[in-house]
Amino acid sequence: MKKRWSKWLVLVGVLVLIIGLFLPLPFYLETPGTAENLSNFVRVDHKKDQRAGKYMLTTVALQQARPITYLWSKTQPFSETISKDDLMGNDSSETFKTTNLRNAISN
Repeated sequence: MKKRWSKWLVLVGVLVLIIGLFLPLPFYLETPGTAENLSNFVRVDHKKDQRAGKYMLTTVALQQARPITYLWSKTQPFSETISKDDLMGNDSSETFKTTNLRNAISN
């Protein structure tokens, strides 16, 4: 009888883990990304900057929430949860990506 309960418990645990990792939620998480040294991307007159200090290019990560990442984000001070409707309006995910990529390239 205990073996039967153990099998069910493992099966339910695996199922909960799979759902927690892969079920997309109607929310997106905006979190801090990386800070990249701008001198890696910009050159003026093909010369390296000799001055002290750095200019940094900061990034923001945007990902669709899953149950586990959604719960994790609630413990992070710099994570923001945005509803899919607030972020994309009536656009599909693919239209949203294409539009933002086009805007990033044209600016």
